Amino acid sequence: ANKPPEEEKARWWKAAIREGLARNAAAPGRDFDFDFVYWADLRHETPLDDARNREPYYVAEGLGAFPRHDPDRDARRTSLTGRLYRCVGHLQAMAGLTPLDDLLLEYRLDDLWNYHQDAGFRNAARARLIDALERNAGRRILLVAHSMGSIIAYDCLRILERRPERLAVEHLVT
Repeated sequence: ANKPPEEEKARWWKAAIREGLARNAAAPGRDFDFDFVYWADLRHETPLDDARNREPYYVAEGLGAFPRHDPDRDARRTSLTGRLYRCVGHLQAMAGLTPLDDLLLEYRLDDLWNYHQDAGFRNAARARLIDALERNAGRRILLVAHSMGSIIAYDCLRILERRPERLAVEHLVT
């Protein structure tokens, strides 16, 4: 869906990354170069301005490092939504059809649907990320992507790996 203005969203992301570095990498106050790649303006004429629908960045409660992934503990945390998706997936695999997925994508995840259906939008979104990555070629790159940005990032990395002059991304966090 639509997003807040680019500058605001970039501030939130940088603050969240700074917090994560301070709490997990013992790097409080360490500055870092930061490029923010924004795609919402390719689909929406004006940014989201309704504060009720925003997802602002808030500093996480607590102190110290965030909990590390624990496969045993995390496997027990299965949500109702996760169980429903697995059930629907099983039914769709048996039937060989995905009408529920198509309806969900087209009517509830409009930007994602258009990313797959509209080559102009898809290519423009990819071009923005590829340009940012190429500007930083030769540097250590941590690429952080969320939601549809993860799909765009993966697509871009697949495109870039086919080029003879390989561009290295040290870490991809989705």
